[in-house]
Amino acid sequence: MNRLKGLLLSALIALTLASFPLPASSQGRQADTCRFCGVWKAVPGGRWIGRRKAESSDKTGNPYCGCDYLEITKAGVGKFRLRTGADTYNKGKINWWNADGIYLRLIGGKLIGTFISNNFYATQGVDFTFKITCELKDDDGLVFSVSTKGEIEKANYSKGEAQERKATEPLSQALPRLRTGTPYRTVRKELMKLGWQPVTLPSATPCGDDDRCRGFSEVYFCVGTGRAQCIYMWTKKTTLIRIVAWGEGDQRYESVAPCQSLHPTQIDFFTCR
Repeated sequence: MNRLKGLLLSALIALTLASFPLPASSQGRQADTCRFCGVWKAVPGGRWIGRRKAESSDKTGNPYCGCDYLEITKAGVGKFRLRTGADTYNKGKINWWNADGIYLRLIGGKLIGTFISNNFYATQGVDFTFKITCELKDDDGLVFSVSTKGEIEKANYSKGEAQERKATEPLSQALPRLRTGTPYRTVRKELMKLGWQPVTLPSATPCGDDDRCRGFSEVYFCVGTGRAQCIYMWTKKTTLIRIVAWGEGDQRYESVAPCQSLHPTQIDFFTCR
């Protein structure tokens, strides 16, 4: 008798589910979830800085994070992993900056995430809170937005060519995680243990007898005022990074940021490209 009751109950549940399917909107959301997934390339001319559209028609991506490419992959139920990258050599090979990824949630049909970073933008080692939003467009494009400190930058992206080129990209190295205030001499040892190598760029200013950088071949230049900061350059495979340290005598580590090229033409405390 109990077995018969169980069979009848199962049949009743199945009949109920068949009679009341999921709403079309819910089915659509489930089917569209992976439309975010893949590699996206910034569309020329589709960039806004604040409320102002970028003047030049060839401008792409977000100018402050080197986000000419986006890679979005699933990382769980309703959770996605985002990486940003750029074609540093302009030869169709993408360098991905944040190898650890930024994690976003599916909320109201958009991918949204908030995180704290001292190097997503050039903030001189100061922690900023960033909010990222990815929104699909009706023409199969994507709008990528970054907001911080009350300002917002947007750019349009598309798939196609970007998706086809993914197989040829070299993976960039994850940025080293270093503790702010650590003596730079200690940071050098940690970097070498992690496989990073000091590099002397042709445009670097020699250290000379400056106590801050004597014996450090990777110094790019030092300033003689303010916090007495120095910039040091390190490389690992296809990735070049800029380390900033400060102070007279034994300097202290302040921040790390990736360069958009292995042969940058502009390097300062805000830019390396």
